[in-house]
Amino acid sequence: MKNGVFILLCLLISFSVITACGRKSNDTKSRAIENNSIDTTMSATAAADSDSTDSSQNKVTSTMKSITDDSLTNLHTIQSPNTTNIIIRQAYINSIEKVTYKDKKVLLIKGDLPDGCCQLYNVHKAIDGDTLSLTIKTWKQKDKICTQALKPFTFIYDGLGYFEYKSVTYYKIDGKIKAF
Repeated sequence: MKNGVFILLCLLISFSVITACGRKSNDTKSRAIENNSIDTTMSATAAADSDSTDSSQNKVTSTMKSITDDSLTNLHTIQSPNTTNIIIRQAYINSIEKVTYKDKKVLLIKGDLPDGCCQLYNVHKAIDGDTLSLTIKTWKQKDKICTQALKPFTFIYDGLGYFEYKSVTYYKIDGKIKAF
């Protein structure tokens, strides 16, 4: 009997510590938002597309934006280089948005390629808690002459698992954390 009470007491203390740590983490993020170190500005369409909570029933409803091929401009895909004589550079990411595309939840990434010859090479993701960091690399042939102007791109990223997609609420671009 004493062992059962001891185990129950240990579980209760563990639960209290875990709950307190979760509150501290959320409280830290709230203070960061209040101090404007996290950019929470969203366009009218992004605000309309976000999840909302019905307080009377405590259930979350999603009004996520759905996109089609017709609504996308400058759509790019990952391209493998056809030579080993390449230069690899980083693409500039301007925005990331959670959307539905062909009945699948994906990220719509908009940004700029460093020049007119660059192709998307690969995407590296890192998730720290509820914050997603993406790095997109580009490639171009070394000896190719290209326009020296940024080239806009749109990319559909489907590399997040279901639970990753649900758990990330912020994304990081150029050291700034923004809300989805």
